[in-house]
Amino acid sequence: MVVPLGLSGALFSTMAFFAKYQWWFVGISVGTLAVAHYLTWKRRHVVPRTHVMVLWAATFLTLGSVMFVLYTYGYI
Repeated sequence: MVVPLGLSGALFSTMAFFAKYQWWFVGISVGTLAVAHYLTWKRRHVVPRTHVMVLWAATFLTLGSVMFVLYTYGYI
């Protein structure tokens, strides 16, 4: 019981370190999603439909997390 709690405590302590780089991660996520959408729609007939659905799911999850962060900061 102590080991899982210790590992989760170590995980949360590193999260505070990454908080100052949060907007960098958002920018990298948006950039890679933009490249993925460009490459997907450039070669529409080659990309399987499941890959397109996973790409849109990742896009909506990223958009939801960014909107949540903006909401918690009071921008929305």
